[in-house]
Amino acid sequence: MVLARALLCGVLVLAVVGCGTRTVRRTVVEDSGIEVTLRGQTKGGAPVDKGFQHPAAISGVRLSHLLSRIDIRGDDEKSTDRTPAIPAEILFDVGDALSKGLSLADSSQEVVIMAKRRTRRLGVFNEDYLTSFVAFVRDDRLYIYLSRVDWPIPKNPQDPVKEPQIDKPVMKFHVLPSEAMQAVSQQGVAADWRDPIFKTPTAVRVTATGKVVRRTILMESAPDKEAGPATEDENIVGGNLAPETLRKLADLEEARRRGELTEGEYSARKRSILLADPSSSPAPPAATPPAP
Repeated sequence: MVLARALLCGVLVLAVVGCGTRTVRRTVVEDSGIEVTLRGQTKGGAPVDKGFQHPAAISGVRLSHLLSRIDIRGDDEKSTDRTPAIPAEILFDVGDALSKGLSLADSSQEVVIMAKRRTRRLGVFNEDYLTSFVAFVRDDRLYIYLSRVDWPIPKNPQDPVKEPQIDKPVMKFHVLPSEAMQAVSQQGVAADWRDPIFKTPTAVRVTATGKVVRRTILMESAPDKEAGPATEDENIVGGNLAPETLRKLADLEEARRRGELTEGEYSARKRSILLADPSSSPAPPAATPPAP
């Protein structure tokens, strides 16, 4: 009799747990310091539909351009610093990862991005930084909820770094959206991702007088140009490139050969990779001979 009651209680507990809401995760990308997880909930064993427009087909290049237009500023009222939400050296990789996540998600899953950036000094890796956010598409708009932006990862953390949650701040900052997007919370934006403005990404510079100047840094596509004098972009000196840079260049060349990139996309990505390498720097201008 006692055994029968115990078995009955066990069945009831399993039934209650089975009918409850559970968070489920599926990692779809884990490469080059970037992890993409599809996160959703189930109830009674069935996915809870959130009304997301997934799967969504948005190119990695366009997403990179969109992300390049999101800036942040510290919560301190005296703070005037305006910085990119996504560091330039990982911008294209994050855009590609987000594109894959959105293409694999369903209407119940949001996309969780955790991207590490590693700094080098004197050829030695010495610091890791984390940028993380949650993204999803709904009502033809792309929602981005930032959590950490270039956050220094402790070398010996006591606890594992927690994944980002919507509107649960970890760092103190607020978003500064640009055209074709608007803030939906302190650290969240909604972007009209189809807008033509996202064909070109930009960077923001704040002048000494406080004026915000936005300049184009990359192109989604570029027209063919006749051979002529080398431009500043073409004069990037590679030097002794880091192994990670060489790997990215090789992957980029392979993608170009497979026809996955336009010439404009290839050139933009190559320039971004080279500029992010610690040994890369613009070629010095030619010396001007002294006047007689």
